[in-house]
Amino acid sequence: MMRRRGFLKVFGLLAAAWSARPHAALAAAPFDAASVRAMARMLADRPYAPPPTFSIGQLPEMDYATYGGIRFRPEAALWADAELPFRVRFFHPGLFFREPVAIHVVEAGEARRIAFDPDRFAFDDPALAAAMGDGLDHVGFNLLYEANWQRDIASFLGASYFRAVGASMQFGKSARGIAVDTTHFGHEEFPAFRAFWLERPAPDRAELVVHALMDGPSVTGAYRIAIRPGATTEMDIDATVFPRRDIADVGIAPITSMYMMGENDPVPPRVIARPEAHDSDGLAIWRGVGEWAWRPLENPETPRVSVFVDTDPRGFGLLQRDRVYDHYRDIGAAYEARPHLWVEPLDPWGQGGVVLVELPTDDEVFDNIVAYWRPATPLAAGSEHTLRYRLYWGDGMPNRLDRPAEVVATFTGAGGRPGARNHTRKFIIEFAGGALDMLERDGPPPEAVVTASAGTIDVYEVIAVPNTRRWRLEFDVDPLASGTEAQATADGPASAPTAAIELRCFLRVGASALTETWLYRLDADVA
Repeated sequence: MMRRRGFLKVFGLLAAAWSARPHAALAAAPFDAASVRAMARMLADRPYAPPPTFSIGQLPEMDYATYGGIRFRPEAALWADAELPFRVRFFHPGLFFREPVAIHVVEAGEARRIAFDPDRFAFDDPALAAAMGDGLDHVGFNLLYEANWQRDIASFLGASYFRAVGASMQFGKSARGIAVDTTHFGHEEFPAFRAFWLERPAPDRAELVVHALMDGPSVTGAYRIAIRPGATTEMDIDATVFPRRDIADVGIAPITSMYMMGENDPVPPRVIARPEAHDSDGLAIWRGVGEWAWRPLENPETPRVSVFVDTDPRGFGLLQRDRVYDHYRDIGAAYEARPHLWVEPLDPWGQGGVVLVELPTDDEVFDNIVAYWRPATPLAAGSEHTLRYRLYWGDGMPNRLDRPAEVVATFTGAGGRPGARNHTRKFIIEFAGGALDMLERDGPPPEAVVTASAGTIDVYEVIAVPNTRRWRLEFDVDPLASGTEAQATADGPASAPTAAIELRCFLRVGASALTETWLYRLDADVA
């Protein structure tokens, strides 16, 4: 049981963090990671109370461009006057960020709330500055590292979202603290980080520790995030969550990304005048049994959910493998530089599945892809769950991972040969790396193993791609056949399939797989 003195300490910290007044409770108070867990546990025992929001009188409405005209003054950054490897800048409220977030600095075991000061911000529009009311507060923050004081390396803004960069210094996909009811389309919950505590970093250590208190209608949580920037930025996450109700559709280590169009679309929609637009082009999974799998992303006609059942996964992530500028031709978006985000469990996660949610989108500004781990057993109301995992943000995968040859391209279109196209679907898969590099280019090709949950497969060839180190597999899928050729009816050709077809393939020599397993979902409406 918590002693009375400890209870009063935690209650005081919680009251200070929950205050909507930015100048409240600025006196220092004792703090450690256990304090945040106690606050989350205390909140979970109470009914959910929505956070306050800034009124129109305090904070005028604005569009994206107007909000972008509010800039934090670099000289006002936290630790700007100290010889430390990190600095912190804060986000002004605006646009759809209208809920206060309490931000504290922790020094020598004591926490002090950072007061909101409008003089730390510069406005491109003086009239907007004059329209701001009193009682505003921060809504998030970003981090800068001593290697480059001009560009931030991590950002925490909105709900429980956060993101980071690798060597390219280019932002892309985002992580979240937790996902709740993501597959209940239109009813998803978005728990939010309501308060942060930033530990003053050591002068000689490239690590910054952030503590966060999360609250939402169905769950609360305490997070400790240790951030280590570099060519691959690493984040160690230690989280304890407390469900207010039973939660079956819960997402652990969720990743949010965007995929509008890419090379594996049969007929790319020309909504934009560029070949491709995506933050990620596939989901990678390292299964508990050691198999590597790759699932290309798509922009589907209707929302779809795929679940990859597993036990104690070794990792998963949304990756951007296509890193060639000419495939995107977008100078501003720099899609070829968007970082991978790889999740590595630090404790066994047991039974469950990696969930992939793909939503239709007609604009590249919307994140329409979500991936997360869902435990097989729902989180029970009143329970406590500790989660430990590591995030890697970078231009490549962690070097220490022993990976097979990877899928480097997926192309699809009408089946058959030139001059003899038919109702089948053609797939061309290209693999590179790993043990494939050891094969003689003019020798016997590796064997293709291709399976489908329905229809029939016609494998044309496995060949070495000239002037590259790639190997190409080409095959056709007949979605209308069922083990034999499709049969026509009196009314015409065989009817379309009524269910999605799951495809799998890999290359091997003898009994040894040389590549990861390529996975694909061929939906009935596009088969």
